[in-house]
Amino acid sequence: MKLIYTRRPYFLGRRVHFRFSCVRMRTDSRHVCRARELGISTAAVKEVHLPLLARCGDRSSVRVLQWNLLADGMSNDGFLLRDILADPDGFEDVGDVLKCVAGAKAHDMEALRDKFCTPRAANNAAAVVDWQLRWARMKEVVVESVPDVITLQELDHMALAHRELAELGYACSLPSGAYSPAHLSLQASDTAKYLAHLDACGVAYAPNFPSTCRKIHLQKNADADVDDDGCAIFWRAELFDISGVDFFPFKSQSTRNSCALRASLRRKSDDAPFFVICAHLSSGGEERHEAARVREATGGEFGSESLRHWFARTTREGPTLFCLDANSAPNRDETRTVWKEFRGVDAVRSVWDAFFSPDGAALCDLLPVTTNKMRGPLSQQTAKIGEHMCHVIDHVFYSSAFSFVQHALLISYVNVEEARRNLLPSLAIPSDHIPLVLDFDLPVRRSGETVVH
Repeated sequence: MKLIYTRRPYFLGRRVHFRFSCVRMRTDSRHVCRARELGISTAAVKEVHLPLLARCGDRSSVRVLQWNLLADGMSNDGFLLRDILADPDGFEDVGDVLKCVAGAKAHDMEALRDKFCTPRAANNAAAVVDWQLRWARMKEVVVESVPDVITLQELDHMALAHRELAELGYACSLPSGAYSPAHLSLQASDTAKYLAHLDACGVAYAPNFPSTCRKIHLQKNADADVDDDGCAIFWRAELFDISGVDFFPFKSQSTRNSCALRASLRRKSDDAPFFVICAHLSSGGEERHEAARVREATGGEFGSESLRHWFARTTREGPTLFCLDANSAPNRDETRTVWKEFRGVDAVRSVWDAFFSPDGAALCDLLPVTTNKMRGPLSQQTAKIGEHMCHVIDHVFYSSAFSFVQHALLISYVNVEEARRNLLPSLAIPSDHIPLVLDFDLPVRRSGETVVH
């Protein structure tokens, strides 16, 4: 795994450091205790580490954490995982499974299931994706990186995140806002009522409703305390005020409503305004799936504004960060891609510009990745077993008022073998996506100065 960085220190202040240090000790303890309860080896726990860089810049710095968390309700998807259980009896080398899975054909799957769907494999998978363990580690990542803005996809424990991230100093709602789960208020997929519910809550959270994720979770545990999965935006309340939360509905589907969302923030120290947009496009690796994502990005309903136009208009209104899981790599082969659509917006740049040209061509041999996963014999998605997904699919686009400073976490692999030794999710990265930790600079606004977009 290759990691290359430069460093410049950034002072957060004694009070912030003290609070985050105290919380870090608590979250570290919770993660370790839960790992013990699940029978995870001490050696595996000791390896948990992310090589995060110190912040860059001064009080004009804005650090962003963009992360698809892997919804709890969809986490038990048969991912091929390293054996981390403490009990040595029946130890399973993931390398042996990889060799069989990588060359398997469709007609081999039943034999693979018979061979590798063992009780130990099931227990190991359950331990790695255990929500309590993963959430404790997710909070550790927040504490370790100290982001100013957090954008999330596939969050299906919003009430929990709202409460526990508030303990770390993060807000996610208007001053008068209050979270209310959509499934408690809405009975059917009515777009108008769905949007009215989101507006009434005043919370920077856009759930998919009704979601497949929650349905799957309740089928496994009817008493589960789980929300519909969706996108969310959090910000450090001591640094920023919120003036508005807006929602952009994707084209109506017969059974589900979903939205992108936008938070209008203002930095308290200099009154500098900016926008944060968070979105999640549909999945799938085939050409038809990319075409569907392009339609999501560029097709407004009944001639209305598209997501691309909404983003472009927002950049004209003020400095803008657009954070999304696009499920789409810059260097896809199609003529029209999600990357080309958003990178082509006037005066917009990407945090991946050092690696990919505006038309998606790779600019270097060693490319970063934001996902590194493979489904194994435990997966119910037979067609995806053995498919290695190792690409950049998570993005942050930004308007020219921002300057991009650095990736505080940047991961790449020198070859396929190394990538397959580090498949996700893992104890260190408890999702099938790698968190993006990014430092930007938004110039300090002088009194009476006009905002440059």
